Amino acid sequence: MQANGLLMKYWHITLVVSIFLTVFTNNTFWTNVISRLNGSSDVLFLVSFFIVLIFLTNTLLNLVSFFWILKPALILVLLTSASAAYFMDEFSTMINKEMIKNVFESDYRESQEFLSLALVIKVTLLGIIPAYLIYRIPVIYPRGLWQSLWQRSLILMLSFSTAVVIIFSQYQDFSGFGRTNRDLRHFINPENYLFSLKSLAVEALDTANIVAEPIATDATLKRSLEQRDKPTLVILVVGETARAANFSLNGYEKTTNPELMQETIVSFDNTFSCGTATAISLPCMFSHLTRQQYSEKKGRSFQRLPDVVQQVGINVLWRENNTGCKGNCDRILTHQLADDEHAEFCQGGHCFDEILLDGVDDYLQQNPSDQLIILHQKGNHGPAYYLRYPPDFERFQPACKSNQLSRCSQQEITNAYDNALLYTDYLLAKTIRSLQEKSGNYHTAMIYLSDHGESLGENNLYLHGMPYLLAPDTQKHIPLIVWLSEGYQQSYQTNQNCLLAKKSAALSHDNLFSSILGLFEIQTEFYDPELDLFASCRGVS
Repeated sequence: MQANGLLMKYWHITLVVSIFLTVFTNNTFWTNVISRLNGSSDVLFLVSFFIVLIFLTNTLLNLVSFFWILKPALILVLLTSASAAYFMDEFSTMINKEMIKNVFESDYRESQEFLSLALVIKVTLLGIIPAYLIYRIPVIYPRGLWQSLWQRSLILMLSFSTAVVIIFSQYQDFSGFGRTNRDLRHFINPENYLFSLKSLAVEALDTANIVAEPIATDATLKRSLEQRDKPTLVILVVGETARAANFSLNGYEKTTNPELMQETIVSFDNTFSCGTATAISLPCMFSHLTRQQYSEKKGRSFQRLPDVVQQVGINVLWRENNTGCKGNCDRILTHQLADDEHAEFCQGGHCFDEILLDGVDDYLQQNPSDQLIILHQKGNHGPAYYLRYPPDFERFQPACKSNQLSRCSQQEITNAYDNALLYTDYLLAKTIRSLQEKSGNYHTAMIYLSDHGESLGENNLYLHGMPYLLAPDTQKHIPLIVWLSEGYQQSYQTNQNCLLAKKSAALSHDNLFSSILGLFEIQTEFYDPELDLFASCRGVS
C-alpha cells in the first residue's frame, strides 16, 4: 500500500530528508550560530549557511545510500540523528570520534541511566515517525546500473557544487566565522557523527592487528622482598568524573572531604588529565607515553603499567566497578564485581563503590607478598549523580533526582554531584583506615586520582568528553591525593612534609607511570625521575 498515493524519485527523498535534518535536528547548532553572529549581513549569511548545510547533507546522504540500501540507510540516519539531537540539546554534547568511542564502549547499565521520557519523545518525533514515512513511501529508482551511476554522479556534483559556489560567493564571511568557531562543527548533525564514524572505522582498521609489545623488560626491584622487613601494599584508586574544583581539600567552600581532612594526606591541587573521557584517559594514564606522545595506535602497541609491575614479581589485582579497564587489565588478575554476588552494596542494577573493598582482606590473606591493587570506581559518573551514593550521604540538598539535568537547577545538580564526592571521601578514608590496620604486615600507601573532570552547567555545558583543546578546566582539572604510612615513609625514605610543600606543583596523568614504579623502587630505563612525583622527596630529612 502506498502512503497517500505519494511517489518519489530517490533524489527527491534524500533532498527532503536533508532539509528535515538541517531544520529539526540542529537546534543546538543554529542556536550557537545565531548567538555568535553580529552585523547587518547576518540574515543573508544565515540563509546562505542554511542552504549550504542542506546541500552538504544531501551530498553525504547520496554517498551512503543507493539502490536497495536507500531506505535502510535513511531510516538509520534519521534515528541516529534524533538521538544525537537529544544529547546535544540536553547536555550540549559535542559529538566527535572520542564521544562515539565512548558510546560503543558503554555497557547496558550505563546506557540505561540516559533513558528518559524526553529522549523517547524526541526520538519518536524526529526519528521514528519520519523513518516510518520513509518506509511507506514508494521510491522510483533509475533503470539500470549505468543510468543510476550517471544520475547519482550528477546529483553529487550539483549538490556539492551548489554548496561550494555559495561558500565562495561569501568567502570572507564563511572563512572568518569558521576560523573563530571551529568548535561548532561538532554540533552539525548528521555530519558530526558520520565523519566521526569514518575516522573511528579507519582507526579500528589501523589498530586491528596490533599486539601489545612488552616494555621495561629490564625492570628489576632495587630491593627484593628478602632485603626488606615486610612486603609493600599500594592501593591505587582510579576515580571517575571527579573534578578538583569541588574538593574542599582544594579550597571548595562546601565540605566535601570531611573524613580525608582528618587524615595525614597530601592533596595535589594542580593536576590535569590526559583526556576528557574514560576511553582516552584510562589507557593514556597507565601508558608510559605522555599525553603529547599518546595516540590510540601507540597506546595499543605497548603493554602498560600493571604489566611492568607484575613482571618484577609484584601481585597486581584490578577490581572493576565501572564499564571496563580499557585494556589495562587484559593480562592481570581482574575482579569484575557483579551485583548478584554483592547484594549488600548493589541495588537497581548498579553497585556503590564500597563494593571495591569487599573481599580485599580475603585476597590478601591468600597472597601475602608485594601488592598493587587498583580500584576502578563508578565515582561521579553522570548524569544520574544521585545513583552514585547511598541515601545517608545526601547531605547537600536539594539534590537533583533526575537524569534530565535540564529539569534541575544548577545548584541541585551540583548538590547531587557533591554528595557523590562525599561518598568518595568516605571510601578513601575507609581505604586508608584499612591500610593502617595492615601496617603490621605491610608497608602501605594509597594514591587516588580521577580519569577526568565534569561540567555541571557552567556556560551551559554538562557532563564531559569535549575535545581537549576546547574543553574547560572543569573537565580536565582533577584531584590527586596521596597517603603514605609511617612505615612506608621510613622504609622508602620518603618525606611526606616534602610532598606537602609541592602540593601545587604542575602534575598530570603523565606522572602516574613513573610514580608507581618509584613507589615500589622498580628500576628500568622506562622510569623517568622527572615524572616521579616522589623522587625529589626521597632521602630528604
